[in-house]
Amino acid sequence: MDRSYVLPEIVELYDLLNTGHADHNFYAKLAAHSQGPVMELGCGTGAALLYIVNREKAETRPFVGIDPAPQMLAIARSKAEAERVTWVEGVLSDFESQQRFDLIFMTVHAFQCLLSDEEITDTFRAALRLLSPEGIFAFETRNPLCAPWENWRKGSHTDVTIVTHNGESVRVWQEVQEIRAGFVTFDQHHHFIDLDRIVSTRSTLRFLKLDEVRARAEEAGLALKAVHGDWSGKPFEETDKEIILQLVPASA
Repeated sequence: MDRSYVLPEIVELYDLLNTGHADHNFYAKLAAHSQGPVMELGCGTGAALLYIVNREKAETRPFVGIDPAPQMLAIARSKAEAERVTWVEGVLSDFESQQRFDLIFMTVHAFQCLLSDEEITDTFRAALRLLSPEGIFAFETRNPLCAPWENWRKGSHTDVTIVTHNGESVRVWQEVQEIRAGFVTFDQHHHFIDLDRIVSTRSTLRFLKLDEVRARAEEAGLALKAVHGDWSGKPFEETDKEIILQLVPASA
């Protein structure tokens, strides 16, 4: 498993590095269109799912968060309203439930952590199995045509300094190591300034074009309902940085 989701000192930085609620609002609006169960896949520290939970004050439906990293789930379970969510350690293909979900979603580009064709197919098939007839599987992925990794370097706008809850300053930047056939491997460096200590992690993300994602979804029995280019919901264009998809059962 990626060390970014395991090392305690790095896991504690996750929410500080993933601020902003444009994506949360988008998925919350999708959730608001139904009254059935909602699941976040790759929920991490639970920020997006709990954002939706907190918008729905009445306890009217089940919420499930699934993630393979116990360190991330420990933070999720410690947050306000966490008791309203069933937190599951694991992956979607292993998850069994009698419930059928009106919304399954992934955010923070978690889809790009599915590196193999098998992982993607297994996830799509599991989503199809768990969706209600009117259910939606929604997620976003970075558009490879925009080559976002070109900005993953020291001194770019992705080079940021954050302040922890303990008042400690941490500078974070990325350094690309390899670009190969749709895969980008990079190091993320975390400089704990007060301690003059650097902790580095290495990650690989997969970049698929829209047609490639759609083809894999259709093979698994899912159909493309909508695709957006940003969090306002505008129709996708090839120059957009985000590919935000809504998939539904092909028989729907």
